[in-house]
Amino acid sequence: MKVLITKDSGSNEELALLSAFKESGNSYIVFESGKNGSMGLPIIYISKLEDNKLKKVNNPEEWQSVKNYLKGIINGTNFEYIKIPNNLTSEEDFYTPLTLPQASFDLIKSRYVVNEAPAEVPLTPNPEVAQSPVTPIANPEIPTSTVPQTPPAPTPNPVMPEAPVGPQNGSSPVAPSLFTNEKETFMKACENMFDALVSKYEKRLNDLGQKEAALNQREQEIAQKLQNANETLANAQAREQVANIAHDNAQRVMNDMTPISPTPSPAVQPAPVTPQVPITPAPEVSAPIS
Repeated sequence: MKVLITKDSGSNEELALLSAFKESGNSYIVFESGKNGSMGLPIIYISKLEDNKLKKVNNPEEWQSVKNYLKGIINGTNFEYIKIPNNLTSEEDFYTPLTLPQASFDLIKSRYVVNEAPAEVPLTPNPEVAQSPVTPIANPEIPTSTVPQTPPAPTPNPVMPEAPVGPQNGSSPVAPSLFTNEKETFMKACENMFDALVSKYEKRLNDLGQKEAALNQREQEIAQKLQNANETLANAQAREQVANIAHDNAQRVMNDMTPISPTPSPAVQPAPVTPQVPITPAPEVSAPIS
């Protein structure tokens, strides 16, 4: 059954009805969300029907009571199931989501049976058995002789149907064996949910272990690379020292092979040359001949 819900804002939402019951003077509606949780378990929506309007259960104590009511439905406790119309109004936030095991979801859905008030059937009284009149045999000769009267057939008492012993809220009684089956189903659902949780966290633990192993391997690789880099740096420094020593030796050999030039003496300044004056011979004087 689909219920069309009109919110205060004017928007509409259509949800499938899962159950509706009354307890402690309050009416509660359970809808199917059509969604599943992280582990694939179905999610339901729970609302409170007050003054023909869906509202959210905000009181923590009342919410705990509602969850206890749902546990009672799953365990077979009888509640007064109610019928709701196809159209309802609601607040903007009118439900609280809750995740259930699939078996519990199916039990809540299967138990939602609204018992219509049966029409009163008038009891038809059993017809009375007519008694046959006793007719005396006329015999004037034997006035004292009479035929004995046949006793009337006993009228059977009407058998009234026994009222079934059970709850007075109109729900059908549940056999004890059904409680046992439902308990086993619920325990199996809890066991499956626990196994699913264990499997989930084991997988997460394995993933973390693999990540840790990968990080350790990466750390070892980085440490090995640092060690190789340190060795390479040490080798480079050693080669640099050898090169420096070779350079020094080569420089020393070159110095040994270069000849040493004598130290030049100070230059002797030549004496200045005095220019010679040409001697002109005196002219010969010829003596007169005397």
